[in-house]
Amino acid sequence: MMPWITYDEAMGHLPQAGWIAATIKQKGECAASVRVNDAEAVLEGVAAGLGRSLLPRVVADRDARLRCVPMARGAPPLERELWLLAHADLSGLGRINAVVRWIEQTAPR
Repeated sequence: MMPWITYDEAMGHLPQAGWIAATIKQKGECAASVRVNDAEAVLEGVAAGLGRSLLPRVVADRDARLRCVPMARGAPPLERELWLLAHADLSGLGRINAVVRWIEQTAPR
């Protein structure tokens, strides 16, 4: 099994960083020698074959260099908050409402 591409200590607060660290510890798996500090580096590291990691499906599904690896049976689900902020004066604009609808369809609650 490929090693996990992990986040550096400064990014350890991210939900995906905690999930990867817990999985490595729980299952005795190994981490790749590379540690990153942003999602773009994770994407490029995975695409380069340095290891596996967690990426948002909305990003990974659009990259032909990647393939989805099913989660192990019994693996805990990973959840993440998604915030959308808009100034109250702009909330009635069509373009703002279109983005809200797209997010609700793409990332249902």
